Amino acid sequence: MNNFAKLALVFSAGLLSASCQTVSDQAPGEIQEAKKAVDTAKSENINNFMPRATELADRKLERSLELLEDASDYREEGQTAQADATQQQAIALANEARAIAEMGLGLQRDAEKFDENLTEYVPLIQRSELTAG
Repeated sequence: MNNFAKLALVFSAGLLSASCQTVSDQAPGEIQEAKKAVDTAKSENINNFMPRATELADRKLERSLELLEDASDYREEGQTAQADATQQQAIALANEARAIAEMGLGLQRDAEKFDENLTEYVPLIQRSELTAG
């Protein structure tokens, strides 16, 4: 296995472990809410419906957690301004992850509702074809 293949394997293993990461109770509420939204989306299998959206939300959440850890390190080093700025970046990414997960979940639920109630929509379509013709 060449170095690139090894690096790719390590990188993909890192992405998988991120989805299993836990969020501390001391983490900002936005990050906790993002984790819940991403987990809910995964539990309802939106990755089957929108795999790229799920992957993007997961990556944004992972990066958010990394930035939160960096902010903690900055704080320990006494770099309060850098810690605050980094934490704000983490929160912004977490909010993006949450929005993607929630929008994906909403779209999936709407599609399922449409599919379940398709027979109600067929007469509407037929009526619109009759009036258009």
